[in-house]
Amino acid sequence: DFNATTGTDRSGYEQCLGPHGYGTRNDNADLLLQLCKLHHMKVWGSYFKRKNIHRFSWYSNDGHTKKEIDHVLTNHRWNCIRNCRVYRSAEFGNTDHRHVVATSKVSLKKNSPPGQSAYRPDISKLKNPVYLQ
Repeated sequence: DFNATTGTDRSGYEQCLGPHGYGTRNDNADLLLQLCKLHHMKVWGSYFKRKNIHRFSWYSNDGHTKKEIDHVLTNHRWNCIRNCRVYRSAEFGNTDHRHVVATSKVSLKKNSPPGQSAYRPDISKLKNPVYLQ
């Protein structure tokens, strides 16, 4: 749990941060972004433009201080995230954090060895009375 505010400055971390960051980067964000850069990861919340009510994942008890400190991270190779936002109505337990939910789309492909085709049953045999028993 980094509690990192990544901010709007992308310099040095263009491959990790999107164009829609918020706030000012803190020390924890520097650590998080170094980790992301080292392991080729993306901070997905910064790639989607959204209203502030769907951005802030933490609210202080004073009711005025709010931050985007909870993040969804994935490897650069997995560009499957379609949306990332905070749900306000979902409260759980004794916490001042809100749910951060990412919607993804995964396309899987069957990887068969070269020269080997997929098995296709011969449905013409179903018409043969020998096989109908």
